[in-house]
Amino acid sequence: MILRTSPSTYLALGVSFGYFVIDFWTCVKYNLGGTEMVLHHLGSLLSVTTALVTGDGHMHTLWMLVTEFTTPLINNRWWLDKMVRDQGWIFARLLVFPPFFWIVWQTRDQVTEIVPLSKFLLVVVPIILTFLNLFWFYKIVKGAMKILTVPAVKKTSKAE
Repeated sequence: MILRTSPSTYLALGVSFGYFVIDFWTCVKYNLGGTEMVLHHLGSLLSVTTALVTGDGHMHTLWMLVTEFTTPLINNRWWLDKMVRDQGWIFARLLVFPPFFWIVWQTRDQVTEIVPLSKFLLVVVPIILTFLNLFWFYKIVKGAMKILTVPAVKKTSKAE
């Protein structure tokens, strides 16, 4: 399973690579996301590039890329925010990790067949992504709670 590849997996990884390069450039140019976003993009680019070059862990890399399905929407949220049109955040960024780690654990005997960098990326990058997504989710919930708990301002009528 860990060494399986196909033209479709190469295509998906290639498109992902291109998207990450453009998204990374946008985040750096507009100073979006801070250090966490730089680490996220560098880790993702390293993982996708390694999978493309070595042919290792295509399924695992693509599985982690499922967490990126919402990225274009979230990045567009920045533009929507600037236009005062905020949108919500999707839980899919958190729900894919438990089954992913379960699959990695179930296929741990195959990890010996991949290059050391792929082994490192298979374990370390998903753990980092999990914590980054939890951090971002915490910030979103904290912001939502702040908005929801703002005391209502009493409007005075002109008749008074």
